[in-house]
Amino acid sequence: MAIKNIQVNNIGQAGVAPSLVYIETTSTRAQVAATGFLNGAAQKWGVDFNDEQLAIVSTKATPNAAASRVDAYRLSGSGQVWSLVPVTNDPSHVVKYAGKEADGGGSATVAIAVTGVLATDVVFAQVEASTNAASVQKVTPTADTVTVILSADPGADTILSYQVLRAYS
Repeated sequence: MAIKNIQVNNIGQAGVAPSLVYIETTSTRAQVAATGFLNGAAQKWGVDFNDEQLAIVSTKATPNAAASRVDAYRLSGSGQVWSLVPVTNDPSHVVKYAGKEADGGGSATVAIAVTGVLATDVVFAQVEASTNAASVQKVTPTADTVTVILSADPGADTILSYQVLRAYS
């Protein structure tokens, strides 16, 4: 867990609030969000922190990871304890796949091939059109397949729509 560089965007903007602080780290998001993460950084990097600053921070999944993630944080200080507080409220899940599947009926079970779906995904499905009255009873994701179990054979010209949610990271 280390801060590699800190820059404050105040060129020609001295005394302007709010201001931006750019922080490059080898830390994880959890480490960056820990209380007091910036303690000592002001002295080491010659930066004056204040509560009217927004930090753009690069983090790593692990300290030696090649890829970085960039997020926004606000600075929060009390005495000599300076912390970064996430600005955005990341969603717990995002839509990874969505679509419509035509089905000719004949069975109350419809297997939809969706390349990339995982058993750990959250899936929703609904009957958009059907010849016979049928409702969704169960939706189960497995590797590359979404299986929809209906209350009855939906008949010809059935259209199912679905959304696959994946945990946001």
